[in-house]
Amino acid sequence: MNAFLPCNGEAQTLLSIIIELGEVVPPALTNPTILNIANLHNVLQELRLFVINSNFEVDPTEILSILELTIVSTEVTPFSVTSVGTNLQQLLEQLLAYVLVYSPCL
Repeated sequence: MNAFLPCNGEAQTLLSIIIELGEVVPPALTNPTILNIANLHNVLQELRLFVINSNFEVDPTEILSILELTIVSTEVTPFSVTSVGTNLQQLLEQLLAYVLVYSPCL
């Protein structure tokens, strides 16, 4: 991994997406209405696009696979709080790698 990371808009974009996740996850898991699930789904899609388009040397394969699984789990009927919650926990673990890369910029 490069020791030098240009602090560009990517760090702020990631922070914004993480804040959005923090806002949409609790309602989706505690009150899984169509609107709350759709909001979670949209933020996960936003995160997916960010990971695909980001410019640093963390291998995105694992986080993308977890993201895809989490996105698909939000589309399943009936909505499974356990499945989505488990996938989100794995996603948060992988997001840590991105946060650690960007932490000097935040």
